[in-house]
Amino acid sequence: MKDKFGYILSIICLFIAVGLLSPMVYSDTKTTVSTIEAADISYTNATFHGEITAIDSDVVDAFFRYEEEEDESETEPIEMESALGYNTTVVDLKPRTDYEFKAVVNCSGEEKTGDWKEFSTESHPSVVTKDARDVKHDSAVLRGNLTNIGAEEDVNAYFNWTDDEGWNQTELQTVEEEGIFTEEIPGLNHNSTYEFEALVEWGEDNKSEGGTVKFETRPQIYVKTLEAEEIFTDSAVLRGELLGDEDKIDEKNVSVMFYWTRDADDWKQTDEIDMDSAVIFEEELTDLDPGTEYEFEADLTVDGKSYGTETFLTTPEFNLTYVEVDEEEVYVDEEFGIETEIENLGEIEYEYEVRFYVDGNEKDTVAVNVSEESTETVETEISVGSSGTYDIEAKVLGESIEEEDALEVYDRPEVETMSPTEVGSNYAVLKGEILEMGMEDDVTVFFRYGEEGTRKGLWAESTKQEMDEEEEFSQEVSLDEEKEYEYKAVLEWNDNEDTGHVFSLEPDACEYMDWENRTCGGWECGNDEIHQAKRVTLDSPSFCPSKLNRCIDGEGYCGMADVELEKEKMIVNITQGKQETNNITVENTGTVDLEDLELTVEGAIPEEWYDIEPSSIDIDQLDTSDFQITLFPEEGTPVGKYSIVYTVNLEDGTASVEGEVWIHPLEDEIEEIEIRQKVFEEDVTELRNRVDKLAAEADVGYIEVEISNLEDLLMEARNHVDEENYVITHERLMEAELLMTEIKEDMERIEEEMAMPWLWIGSGILAIIVGALLVYMLLPPAEGYSPTKGYSSPGHISPKEKIKEFSGKIKKRIFGEEEEGYRYSG
Repeated sequence: MKDKFGYILSIICLFIAVGLLSPMVYSDTKTTVSTIEAADISYTNATFHGEITAIDSDVVDAFFRYEEEEDESETEPIEMESALGYNTTVVDLKPRTDYEFKAVVNCSGEEKTGDWKEFSTESHPSVVTKDARDVKHDSAVLRGNLTNIGAEEDVNAYFNWTDDEGWNQTELQTVEEEGIFTEEIPGLNHNSTYEFEALVEWGEDNKSEGGTVKFETRPQIYVKTLEAEEIFTDSAVLRGELLGDEDKIDEKNVSVMFYWTRDADDWKQTDEIDMDSAVIFEEELTDLDPGTEYEFEADLTVDGKSYGTETFLTTPEFNLTYVEVDEEEVYVDEEFGIETEIENLGEIEYEYEVRFYVDGNEKDTVAVNVSEESTETVETEISVGSSGTYDIEAKVLGESIEEEDALEVYDRPEVETMSPTEVGSNYAVLKGEILEMGMEDDVTVFFRYGEEGTRKGLWAESTKQEMDEEEEFSQEVSLDEEKEYEYKAVLEWNDNEDTGHVFSLEPDACEYMDWENRTCGGWECGNDEIHQAKRVTLDSPSFCPSKLNRCIDGEGYCGMADVELEKEKMIVNITQGKQETNNITVENTGTVDLEDLELTVEGAIPEEWYDIEPSSIDIDQLDTSDFQITLFPEEGTPVGKYSIVYTVNLEDGTASVEGEVWIHPLEDEIEEIEIRQKVFEEDVTELRNRVDKLAAEADVGYIEVEISNLEDLLMEARNHVDEENYVITHERLMEAELLMTEIKEDMERIEEEMAMPWLWIGSGILAIIVGALLVYMLLPPAEGYSPTKGYSSPGHISPKEKIKEFSGKIKKRIFGEEEEGYRYSG
């Protein structure tokens, strides 16, 4: 019975295993095909790529179908016998045209297709001939416009032009970007007609022609009418220019004048002006009518007459109705609005320039077009750099209007940190002073303080108190013993804040005297006492910033000279291969003269980048002197920010200040940075598409957040490209590269995790088969009959023979082969 049970169990396991393996061996394979992106795209060619990922017949015909708008075409079919990639190069496409294509296979009359893919053929270079400019009596500037450079890095541009002897060609010039290119042609004949054409060439025997254009040279002596200037309601200055052959002008009796009119039937002439050289000439017209259009032209007299181009001027007629500011009181450097209204009283639209003044000083000019008999409001925003009472005024063409009420400008509320009034072993009475109340009736003051080295955002705050006048204030705070502290005074008003300098202190049992003494007087020194003044920040002018270890003889306090460094520019901007000079100011804040001070430079820049002059300086007490440092990074230095530390060494310490050197790129590197930025944006688009596909099967929310951060970085980089700040652009692209690498690693990990279930399924199938074999071999066999051996007892057949028989059964099930080995009866 047990043997029979084992036999039945084995058959069941066999069916399970074969059923699971059958799809792998006899999978109902269907031909599938995928479209791959087009490659090797040129003006008229493109290579299509497809991939057959499965095939269910001996041979299939593979080809591509492509279309431009509604014009559909097919490539020649290729016979494919296995699942492989295939490609076809298509020629005779249209330049600068959008196409779609897809991979197609024909299986016994049934078509399978991939997705449509889009591509655009390149645009070949093209040129247009433009009108000649600066046409004179003996020369002209020919112009062409490279409207499209296609896929070429550069093209050769030139002009063909005619003279009495036929066509001439100018020298080739290399043009690397789209736009206007020019060539001046000298030695032309006056009063002559010429014809020319712009052309570009590229590659081997490729050429684009721009079409011919004609121009006519000027006479030997001629005039040009220029735009009028200083146009007011009743006057204007007419302007013209005498041009031509200087020798002829000097030889001839030449005079110039203007013809002008309000009415086309009533032309008037100004007085003649004798001329002996080619210059600009002017004549003022007065007693004009406001709001009226006049026509005028420059003219000359020399062996007959030659006219300039007629042009027009319009005298304005207007009225300023009011001017006002949107605030009665503002703070220094705070923008405020000014508004005025201008009324055009004439019958012609006119462009007015409205100028705004503060105490007679022009602050802004706003141009405004005002239609005939209409009114426009003109607005601007300006600020004032110092406190006081100011008059506001608007002017148009000499006429002005003033704001009735003067504008009051106040300094912003300001606070300063002061030396403590008292310091004990575990407390201090901090002190500050309100230097300026501004236009506030009351303000709030308090102190922020924290242990030295603690982030300022984590500092504690003292009790806040209201103040209504400029005066000193103090508050007691509790401190820990034997810890150094920093603190600063804070003043708040509305949603604004001002803070004083950061001061330092340490609770100490030794009481002090005069902290505010400029010579660093502070700790009281008794007989045989030695104390140390604690180092404070460099912007604390009332403290001694050096460590002291003795009392000065004859004085009642500890004191020692020290220096402070102030760098005029915390950021030095230099282009590769250029140089920049900066001054480092050293100040002796102590009561001892300093000698042979040397400046050293540390940080990310090498010694060959800079030079310091002089090598050393002497500074008297309470005086300053300068080191001059010249920076000259060589060409090829990587673009970016470099830290720099300027240090002066003293007998018992150092004083230093940190800054940055920004290395800017040369023109050729700028192009590389811009290309890199565009490539990153294309990569982000591909990443976004890839994540969208994963989102259907996995949680990719955090990757989408990372991609959004990446897009923000690239947006910032693009903005800095527009601002031509390539140092920050380079920095943002470096950050983007790191973030992009992290995103790609995360996506690869998710894709690997998604593939893991198939591995477990395969492992499960194998486990079932192995388990079935083990069960069958371990069960004891029942008696069976053999034609050669008769009946056999249990255990007669070995495990090896059982395996051989079992494999035979599988072969017969799968491949149809005859079984080998023993047959058993139940």
